Amino acid sequence: MKIGIVGLGLIGGSLLKALRENVKGVKLVGISRSTRALEYGDGLADKLSKNIANVRDCDFVFIADHIGEIPNILDELEKIVSKKCIVSDVGSVKAMIMKKARPYVFIGGHPMAGTERRGFENSFAELFKGVKWVLTPKSNESKSNVDKLKKIIESVGAKTIITTPKKHDEAVAIISHMPSLLANALMMTLKDNKLAKELAAGGFRDMTRLALQNTDMAADMKRFNGENMAAAVEALAKNIYLLESLPVGAYHDEISAAKSIREKMYDKDGRNIVKS
Repeated sequence: MKIGIVGLGLIGGSLLKALRENVKGVKLVGISRSTRALEYGDGLADKLSKNIANVRDCDFVFIADHIGEIPNILDELEKIVSKKCIVSDVGSVKAMIMKKARPYVFIGGHPMAGTERRGFENSFAELFKGVKWVLTPKSNESKSNVDKLKKIIESVGAKTIITTPKKHDEAVAIISHMPSLLANALMMTLKDNKLAKELAAGGFRDMTRLALQNTDMAADMKRFNGENMAAAVEALAKNIYLLESLPVGAYHDEISAAKSIREKMYDKDGRNIVKS
Protein backbone atom coordinates (compact mmCIF):
# COMPACT_ATOMS: atom_id res chain seq x y z
CA MET A 1 0.00 0.00 0.00
CA LYS A 2 1.24 3.46 -0.92
CA ILE A 3 -0.03 6.70 0.61
CA GLY A 4 0.73 10.24 -0.50
CA ILE A 5 0.42 13.35 1.66
CA VAL A 6 0.30 16.71 -0.11
CA GLY A 7 1.23 19.43 2.37
CA LEU A 8 3.57 18.81 5.30
CA GLY A 9 2.52 21.34 7.91
CA LEU A 10 1.17 20.50 11.35
CA ILE A 11 -1.59 18.17 10.11
CA GLY A 12 0.23 16.65 7.15
CA GLY A 13 3.43 16.18 9.13
CA SER A 14 1.56 14.58 12.03
CA LEU A 15 -0.23 12.25 9.62
CA LEU A 16 3.06 11.24 8.04
CA LYS A 17 4.53 10.44 11.45
CA ALA A 18 1.40 8.62 12.62
CA LEU A 19 1.21 6.44 9.53
CA ARG A 20 4.92 5.60 9.79
CA GLU A 21 4.46 4.51 13.40
CA ASN A 22 1.18 2.64 13.05
CA VAL A 23 0.89 1.08 9.57
CA LYS A 24 3.30 -1.76 8.84
CA GLY A 25 4.75 -2.02 5.36
CA VAL A 26 3.23 1.21 4.10
CA LYS A 27 5.13 3.29 1.54
CA LEU A 28 4.81 7.01 2.16
CA VAL A 29 5.23 9.91 -0.27
CA GLY A 30 5.42 13.43 1.13
CA ILE A 31 4.84 16.48 -1.07
CA SER A 32 5.56 20.03 0.10
CA ARG A 33 6.43 23.41 -1.39
CA SER A 34 8.57 24.06 1.69
CA THR A 35 12.22 23.03 1.55
CA ARG A 36 12.31 23.24 5.34
CA ALA A 37 9.42 20.76 5.69
CA LEU A 38 11.15 18.35 3.32
CA GLU A 39 14.28 18.58 5.47
CA TYR A 40 12.29 17.87 8.65
CA GLY A 41 10.59 14.92 6.96
CA ASP A 42 13.83 13.30 5.84
CA GLY A 43 13.85 9.66 6.91
CA LEU A 44 10.11 9.49 7.63
CA ALA A 45 8.89 9.07 4.04
CA ASP A 46 10.02 6.77 1.26
CA LYS A 47 9.88 9.73 -1.10
CA LEU A 48 9.94 13.46 -0.37
CA SER A 49 9.48 15.97 -3.15
CA LYS A 50 8.09 19.33 -4.26
CA ASN A 51 6.63 17.62 -7.34
CA ILE A 52 3.04 16.45 -6.85
CA ALA A 53 3.44 14.05 -9.79
CA ASN A 54 5.25 11.72 -7.39
CA VAL A 55 1.90 10.58 -5.94
CA ARG A 56 1.05 9.04 -9.33
CA ASP A 57 0.89 5.40 -8.21
CA CYS A 58 -0.48 5.96 -4.70
CA ASP A 59 -3.50 4.03 -3.44
CA PHE A 60 -4.50 6.90 -1.15
CA VAL A 61 -3.72 10.62 -1.23
CA PHE A 62 -4.40 13.06 1.63
CA ILE A 63 -4.40 16.78 0.85
CA ALA A 64 -3.24 18.76 3.90
CA ASP A 65 -2.89 22.23 2.42
CA HIS A 66 -4.83 25.47 3.09
CA ILE A 67 -8.56 25.33 2.30
CA GLY A 68 -8.19 27.76 -0.59
CA GLU A 69 -5.53 25.59 -2.23
CA ILE A 70 -7.42 22.29 -2.00
CA PRO A 71 -9.61 22.73 -5.14
CA ASN A 72 -6.51 23.55 -7.22
CA ILE A 73 -4.70 20.49 -5.92
CA LEU A 74 -7.74 18.33 -6.66
CA ASP A 75 -7.65 19.64 -10.23
CA GLU A 76 -3.96 18.76 -10.53
CA LEU A 77 -4.57 15.24 -9.29
CA GLU A 78 -7.01 14.60 -12.15
CA LYS A 79 -4.00 14.38 -14.46
CA ILE A 80 -1.93 12.27 -12.08
CA VAL A 81 -3.72 9.61 -10.02
CA SER A 82 -5.66 6.56 -11.21
CA LYS A 83 -9.45 6.35 -11.15
CA LYS A 84 -9.20 3.84 -8.29
CA CYS A 85 -7.07 6.09 -6.09
CA ILE A 86 -8.93 7.27 -2.96
CA VAL A 87 -8.29 10.97 -2.36
CA SER A 88 -9.28 12.85 0.78
CA ASP A 89 -8.49 16.18 2.38
CA VAL A 90 -8.28 17.68 5.88
CA GLY A 91 -9.97 21.04 5.22
CA SER A 92 -12.36 22.53 7.75
CA VAL A 93 -14.94 23.45 5.07
CA LYS A 94 -16.56 20.71 3.02
CA ALA A 95 -19.46 22.02 0.89
CA MET A 96 -17.24 24.19 -1.30
CA ILE A 97 -14.71 21.39 -1.81
CA MET A 98 -17.28 18.66 -2.54
CA LYS A 99 -19.14 20.56 -5.30
CA LYS A 100 -17.17 19.32 -8.30
CA ALA A 101 -17.23 15.69 -9.44
CA ARG A 102 -13.83 14.05 -9.86
CA PRO A 103 -12.66 11.18 -12.10
CA TYR A 104 -11.04 9.48 -9.09
CA VAL A 105 -12.60 8.58 -5.73
CA PHE A 106 -12.86 11.70 -3.59
CA ILE A 107 -14.14 11.54 0.00
CA GLY A 108 -14.04 14.79 1.95
CA GLY A 109 -12.42 14.64 5.38
CA HIS A 110 -11.69 16.81 8.39
CA PRO A 111 -9.80 15.66 11.52
CA MET A 112 -10.94 17.63 14.57
CA ALA A 113 -7.37 18.07 15.69
CA GLY A 114 -4.76 20.79 15.73
CA THR A 115 -2.93 23.30 17.89
CA GLU A 116 -2.24 27.02 17.66
CA ARG A 117 1.22 26.14 16.32
CA ARG A 118 2.04 25.50 12.66
CA GLY A 119 4.65 23.76 10.54
CA PHE A 120 6.17 20.31 10.30
CA GLU A 121 8.50 21.09 13.21
CA ASN A 122 5.47 21.18 15.54
CA SER A 123 3.86 18.00 14.21
CA PHE A 124 3.61 14.84 16.31
CA ALA A 125 2.32 11.30 15.71
CA GLU A 126 -0.12 11.33 18.63
CA LEU A 127 -2.12 14.31 17.33
CA PHE A 128 -5.03 12.15 16.13
CA LYS A 129 -5.30 9.78 19.09
CA GLY A 130 -8.92 9.68 20.24
CA VAL A 131 -10.07 12.60 18.05
CA LYS A 132 -13.10 12.64 15.76
CA TRP A 133 -12.33 12.58 12.03
CA VAL A 134 -15.28 13.62 9.88
CA LEU A 135 -15.86 12.07 6.45
CA THR A 136 -18.32 13.50 3.92
CA PRO A 137 -18.62 10.96 1.09
CA LYS A 138 -20.89 11.60 -1.89
CA SER A 139 -24.33 10.05 -1.47
CA ASN A 140 -23.54 7.44 -4.15
CA GLU A 141 -20.05 6.59 -2.86
CA SER A 142 -19.47 2.86 -2.40
CA LYS A 143 -19.31 1.54 1.16
CA SER A 144 -16.15 -0.33 0.20
CA ASN A 145 -14.27 2.87 -0.61
CA VAL A 146 -15.46 4.58 2.57
CA ASP A 147 -14.44 1.56 4.65
CA LYS A 148 -10.97 1.51 3.08
CA LEU A 149 -10.43 5.16 4.01
CA LYS A 150 -11.87 4.63 7.49
CA LYS A 151 -9.38 1.81 8.09
CA ILE A 152 -6.44 4.10 7.29
CA ILE A 153 -7.76 6.90 9.48
CA GLU A 154 -8.60 4.65 12.40
CA SER A 155 -5.11 3.13 12.23
CA VAL A 156 -3.70 6.44 13.56
CA GLY A 157 -6.09 6.45 16.52
CA ALA A 158 -8.92 8.65 15.22
CA LYS A 159 -12.65 7.88 15.33
CA THR A 160 -14.54 8.43 12.08
CA ILE A 161 -17.91 10.16 11.81
CA ILE A 162 -19.92 10.18 8.57
CA THR A 163 -22.08 13.19 7.74
CA THR A 164 -23.03 15.54 4.90
CA PRO A 165 -20.95 18.56 3.82
CA LYS A 166 -23.80 20.90 4.82
CA LYS A 167 -24.17 19.50 8.33
CA HIS A 168 -20.40 19.49 8.78
CA ASP A 169 -20.02 23.15 7.80
CA GLU A 170 -22.88 24.23 10.08
CA ALA A 171 -21.37 22.36 13.02
CA VAL A 172 -17.78 23.58 12.62
CA ALA A 173 -19.03 27.16 12.28
CA ILE A 174 -20.24 26.82 15.88
CA ILE A 175 -17.36 24.88 17.41
CA SER A 176 -14.36 26.10 15.42
CA HIS A 177 -14.88 29.05 13.11
CA MET A 178 -16.95 31.21 15.47
CA PRO A 179 -14.57 30.57 18.43
CA SER A 180 -11.73 31.81 16.21
CA LEU A 181 -13.66 35.00 15.52
CA LEU A 182 -14.54 35.34 19.22
CA ALA A 183 -10.92 34.95 20.35
CA ASN A 184 -9.85 37.74 18.03
CA ALA A 185 -12.78 39.94 19.09
CA LEU A 186 -11.72 39.53 22.73
CA MET A 187 -8.19 40.63 21.85
CA MET A 188 -9.57 43.68 20.00
CA THR A 189 -11.66 44.55 23.07
CA LEU A 190 -8.63 44.27 25.34
CA LYS A 191 -6.10 46.13 23.20
CA ASP A 192 -6.51 49.65 24.69
CA ASN A 193 -6.85 48.61 28.34
CA LYS A 194 -3.32 48.41 29.78
CA LEU A 195 -4.46 47.19 33.19
CA ALA A 196 -6.58 44.43 31.65
CA LYS A 197 -3.52 43.25 29.70
CA GLU A 198 -1.48 43.19 32.91
CA LEU A 199 -4.12 41.31 34.91
CA ALA A 200 -5.13 38.77 32.24
CA ALA A 201 -4.46 35.26 33.56
CA GLY A 202 -5.43 31.66 32.81
CA GLY A 203 -9.08 32.17 31.95
CA PHE A 204 -8.40 34.88 29.38
CA ARG A 205 -5.37 32.98 28.07
CA ASP A 206 -7.45 29.85 27.43
CA MET A 207 -10.33 31.81 25.90
CA THR A 208 -8.02 33.55 23.42
CA ARG A 209 -5.76 30.66 22.37
CA LEU A 210 -7.26 30.68 18.88
CA ALA A 211 -6.04 34.23 18.33
CA LEU A 212 -2.60 32.59 17.90
CA GLN A 213 -3.70 30.36 15.02
CA ASN A 214 -2.56 30.60 11.42
CA THR A 215 -4.12 33.84 10.17
CA ASP A 216 -4.41 32.57 6.59
CA MET A 217 -6.38 29.59 7.86
CA ALA A 218 -8.64 31.83 9.94
CA ALA A 219 -9.30 34.05 6.92
CA ASP A 220 -10.15 30.98 4.82
CA MET A 221 -12.78 30.00 7.41
CA LYS A 222 -14.42 33.39 6.92
CA ARG A 223 -14.04 33.27 3.14
CA PHE A 224 -15.49 29.80 2.60
CA ASN A 225 -17.90 29.38 5.53
CA GLY A 226 -18.92 32.97 6.21
CA GLU A 227 -22.67 32.39 5.93
CA ASN A 228 -22.64 29.67 8.58
CA MET A 229 -20.32 31.77 10.75
CA ALA A 230 -22.78 34.66 10.59
CA ALA A 231 -25.64 32.39 11.67
CA ALA A 232 -23.55 31.04 14.55
CA VAL A 233 -22.59 34.54 15.71
CA GLU A 234 -26.24 35.61 15.60
CA ALA A 235 -27.24 32.67 17.81
CA LEU A 236 -24.36 33.41 20.19
CA ALA A 237 -25.32 37.07 20.46
CA LYS A 238 -28.90 36.14 21.33
CA ASN A 239 -27.68 33.86 24.12
CA ILE A 240 -25.26 36.48 25.46
CA TYR A 241 -27.98 39.12 25.62
CA LEU A 242 -30.41 36.60 27.12
CA LEU A 243 -28.01 35.65 29.91
CA GLU A 244 -27.06 39.25 30.60
CA SER A 245 -30.71 40.27 30.94
CA LEU A 246 -31.72 37.51 33.38
CA PRO A 247 -32.19 38.11 37.12
CA VAL A 248 -29.48 36.50 39.26
CA GLY A 249 -31.53 33.40 40.15
CA ALA A 250 -32.42 32.54 36.55
CA TYR A 251 -28.86 33.38 35.46
CA HIS A 252 -27.52 30.90 38.02
CA ASP A 253 -29.84 28.17 36.69
CA GLU A 254 -28.83 28.76 33.07
CA ILE A 255 -25.08 28.76 33.69
CA SER A 256 -25.47 25.66 35.88
CA ALA A 257 -27.13 23.90 32.93
CA ALA A 258 -24.32 25.08 30.65
CA LYS A 259 -21.73 23.80 33.11
CA SER A 260 -23.42 20.38 33.16
CA ILE A 261 -23.30 20.16 29.34
CA ARG A 262 -19.61 21.09 29.36
CA GLU A 263 -18.77 18.51 32.05
CA LYS A 264 -20.33 15.71 30.01
CA MET A 265 -18.57 16.59 26.75
CA TYR A 266 -14.95 15.82 27.69
CA ASP A 267 -12.99 13.25 29.70
CA LYS A 268 -10.21 14.06 32.17
CA ASP A 269 -7.69 14.26 29.31
CA GLY A 270 -9.80 16.76 27.39
CA ARG A 271 -11.01 14.29 24.74
CA ASN A 272 -14.55 14.67 23.39
CA ILE A 273 -16.64 11.71 24.58
CA VAL A 274 -20.02 12.62 23.07
CA LYS A 275 -21.40 9.78 20.96
CA SER A 276 -23.65 10.27 17.96
